[in-house]
Order: sequence, then structure tokens, then C-alpha cells
Amino acid sequence: MSDERYVDAPPAGAAGWGDVWRDNRRYRTRGALQSFLNRIFRRSAAADLDRQRDFNLALLDLVSDIRAEIAKARIDARADVQTLQNDVQHGDEALAADLKSVRELIPIASRRNDALVAAQHVDALLLDSG
Repeated sequence: MSDERYVDAPPAGAAGWGDVWRDNRRYRTRGALQSFLNRIFRRSAAADLDRQRDFNLALLDLVSDIRAEIAKARIDARADVQTLQNDVQHGDEALAADLKSVRELIPIASRRNDALVAAQHVDALLLDSG
């Protein structure tokens, strides 16, 4: 049978410790003398124990907030990486399309260049003969 005022074993995780400190639970003492001394000590140190409990709870809240911020940062980082991967993939597709266009234009440019060279050659011949 478990008494809710006591903790049988250390709790797991920050949430477990938060429950222990919020509910002001403690470890069970063994023996009448130890129990008597603990009660006297708790009465004389009540203000300090309350302050420590409040500090512990505030610290757990800060740790919880930090964990939430880290989780949010991880989600944001994953989204950024996914966006970057999509941009690179679409950029690769656009680059492939541009390369295809350039490859199709090379023979046309070459024929036009050959025609220009031939026209210049004809002009040069006409100038030499005139």
C-alpha cells in the first residue's frame, strides 16, 4: 500500500521530479528516532525547504522551456533542410532544362556562324576583285 506523502524510489524524468516537489513528497524514514529527528529538522528548516522547493520547481520550468525551444528549433531546422533539398532538386531540373536548350541551340549557332563566315569570305573575294 502506497502512501501519497512518500516516494518509494527516485522518479524518472523532470515531470516525475516536478510532481514530487509540487506535492512536497519525501522519502520514507526508517525508525522512530530518525522520524522524530526529521520532523524537528523540517520544522526548523521549513522556510529554507520551501525556498529550495520553489527553486527546484522554477528550475524544472526553465528546463522544460529550454526543451520546448530545442524541439521547435529542430522542427524549424528540418523544415529548412527540406526546403533546401527541394530548391536544389528543382534547381537541378531547371539546370537540366537549360542545358537541353543550349544543346539544341549549338547546331543552329554553328550553322549561322558558318553562313556568316561564308558571307564574309564572299565579300572579301568581291573586294579583292574590284
